[in-house]
Amino acid sequence: MDLHLIGWGNGNALSSQYLKFNQGHTLAILALCLELNHQAFPRQSTMRVLDLSVKSGDCIKLKGKIHQGAKSFAINLGRDDSNLAIHLNARFEAHGDVKKIVCNSKSNGQWGAEVRSSIFPFQEGAEIKICLCYQADDIKVKLDGQEISFPNRLGLNTAQYFSVDGDMSLLSFKC
Repeated sequence: MDLHLIGWGNGNALSSQYLKFNQGHTLAILALCLELNHQAFPRQSTMRVLDLSVKSGDCIKLKGKIHQGAKSFAINLGRDDSNLAIHLNARFEAHGDVKKIVCNSKSNGQWGAEVRSSIFPFQEGAEIKICLCYQADDIKVKLDGQEISFPNRLGLNTAQYFSVDGDMSLLSFKC
């Protein structure tokens, strides 16, 4: 499977790299945020897996570190960027929401109805563990001993696309 990493390289230029990744192995990603002359490099990060093979009953385990001053981060799982079984958006203070998890789906580029959760176990600067369990009927998201269940509105049997965007550095990814 191909892993597509996008980040900021030397000279603050956007760089992109494709890597081979074998399912069943753990992927560890180290992200550094440097500050030179009081000018910070962009802290938002993006990680995309374009050729995943997640089927009903499979779980994806993530470990990450939330940035200080975080506004939001998003986790996406689906067929591709236009067809998402789940878009989980943790909003510290973004889009009019404060400390809310907003879940949604996207079909052929069109967003569905947002679902807001009262669960918000995240803190700026903290490490987090998230487990996404993919089922035919729903996706269960396990967060620090709590769980969110979101319906698999698209009815996808498998998911090939996974991404993490925003104010969180991904430390490990396992499926």
